[in-house]
Amino acid sequence: QEGATEEEIQRVEAQYNQSAASLEGARQSLEVIKSMYENRTVQKQQKINAEMKVETTKKQIESAEARIEQSKINLTQAQNNLEKAKNNLEQAQKEYERVKSLYEDEVVSEKQLDLAKNQYENARSAVANAKTAVANAEQSIESARISKEQAEISYQNALKNLELAQEEFQNPTQLKQQLVNAQTQVEVSKANKDLAKANLEKTRQGTR
Repeated sequence: QEGATEEEIQRVEAQYNQSAASLEGARQSLEVIKSMYENRTVQKQQKINAEMKVETTKKQIESAEARIEQSKINLTQAQNNLEKAKNNLEQAQKEYERVKSLYEDEVVSEKQLDLAKNQYENARSAVANAKTAVANAEQSIESARISKEQAEISYQNALKNLELAQEEFQNPTQLKQQLVNAQTQVEVSKANKDLAKANLEKTRQGTR
């Protein structure tokens, strides 16, 4: 029986070196995943981010509630101002009609008529402005309520995410699976290296 050629030996040696390199790479990967599993760096950061999100959304709810309360105060003030403006308009209108009648009877001057008319127009503008203020206050309340509802939804989602993050931190299933896979890969690579080593020794013996 003829012995193995130099070319065959080199090919088997290359296979052995490749299997040895694969084993070393698998071991390095295993060490990295082991470190990740022990430190749980990613899971820890996810947990921290989830906790921060809970706090942020909680503050958003509190901020929206404060806006609602302030807008309610503004609405009450605007409604009071509107009532006063309406009363002033009613009085200004009566006064203007009275002065206008006296002017037509040539009892008062045109200057007095213009003064009463200006007061009446100013009172009308005040009512319009007061109505706008009421509408703005009502809109602010509605906007704050919508913001609160959205913040409450975000808060509930943040709580769920935090619960998942805490569970993953305590029991990192995905990382566990990666660890198992890495350990399996080391074992497979070691078996391949042993097989390649035996094949190399057998090949070298064939040259003797």
